[in-house]
Amino acid sequence: LWVARTLSEWAGSPIRVTAPPVIVPLVAAAGGLWLCIWRTRWRHLGWAGPVVAVVLTLNTVPPSLLISGDGRLAAARGEDGSLTLSSTVRGRFAAESWRRYTGASRTKPWSADDGQGLRCDKLGCTAQVGRIVLAVAEDARSHEEDCRRADILISRVPIRQPCTGPSQIIGPRELRRGGAHAVWRMGEGVRVETVRDRRGNRPWVVKFEHKRQ
Repeated sequence: LWVARTLSEWAGSPIRVTAPPVIVPLVAAAGGLWLCIWRTRWRHLGWAGPVVAVVLTLNTVPPSLLISGDGRLAAARGEDGSLTLSSTVRGRFAAESWRRYTGASRTKPWSADDGQGLRCDKLGCTAQVGRIVLAVAEDARSHEEDCRRADILISRVPIRQPCTGPSQIIGPRELRRGGAHAVWRMGEGVRVETVRDRRGNRPWVVKFEHKRQ
């Protein structure tokens, strides 16, 4: 406790980092065990575990975009380390969890004058991440424009019209099945990962069954 209090009082002691992958604590623990178990000189090889864990943590890339499981909240991570939210009223618990997960320095609302291509209206929100255009549709009336302009479309309402423009469409069915979505920018494309992807196919994971309306 004394060490914790002392270190917390040092200038610059808190460092915000993105939540590392599961392999990081495993590597650190393996290195620590190696140091504790062996008594000969080769036990010092165990220092590689914590060193590798720190390197992996500092090089973990946070997602560029986050979408809540109900589609009511979306967030884009800015180049300055901030997290821009589509709403500061909805999903406050999710927003705080995202801030900690991504290591964001602060959160702010999407607006039309922030110079980052983020804007919202009554029909939904749009964001420009590099060359990728994200649209979050709150109302079906925005589908015509979103299907024409967006590369990734997240819609809280079913899409009843042909929509061939976006390379990735995340509708109500995908949100119910996968839960929250995270999107990484990968060069000219994107990588999408869901909560269900992280959980995997395990006995305690609820099976999704699509029911016709």
